[in-house]
Amino acid sequence: MEEDIKQQIIGQQIKKVTYFELNESEQAFYFDRFDNFDLGIDIEFTNGFHIHIAWKDNDNHEIGTGKYIPLERLKPYKEVDATKRWSSCLNSIIQNFEVIYVNEEWKIPAQCTFSFDKSENISILLGGELNQDNSLPLPLRYEEISEIYVFHDRNLPETELVELFPPDYLENEGSNDSSETLHNKKGCSSRLIAGTILFIILLIILIKLGVDR
Repeated sequence: MEEDIKQQIIGQQIKKVTYFELNESEQAFYFDRFDNFDLGIDIEFTNGFHIHIAWKDNDNHEIGTGKYIPLERLKPYKEVDATKRWSSCLNSIIQNFEVIYVNEEWKIPAQCTFSFDKSENISILLGGELNQDNSLPLPLRYEEISEIYVFHDRNLPETELVELFPPDYLENEGSNDSSETLHNKKGCSSRLIAGTILFIILLIILIKLGVDR
């Protein structure tokens, strides 16, 4: 996924940025050094390519390509043109794009960073909700219900990167299946051995009876 995105956006410029908010549509989106919203972000480039980090079918924020269109069940939501907020980098060429995943298989990012030739990096992080006083939760880290943060310089807040694994019950189900299969195999083997022994005993009895006659 990351390499495919790099091929499309390195050497390009950012054309448009859109933020999506679901739960607090009247809240402030812009803060000192960072932006905050909960549903998704869509970024369009000068070649027409789009990437997004947004709430998807499996109820997680995923990184994907193509223009983000929220699911019908998520209406009503607020859509904000945030392009001016990214004005410092609009005339800069993208030199690199890096993703740190919470779970790469599920396409869930913890952090995405754009590097430019003429401006500061811009990083997108997923983390817990803002504190009651609108300050950052520190350390900022991915949680079950995460929000999206955009940082407009290199100085990121204290961040704890986490890795998401499949729920324990899925692993236990796999173990139980293996145990049940092993148990069934053992049961079949025991019955086969018992049957073989019984057959041999009956064969010996028949041979003895034949000799006595």
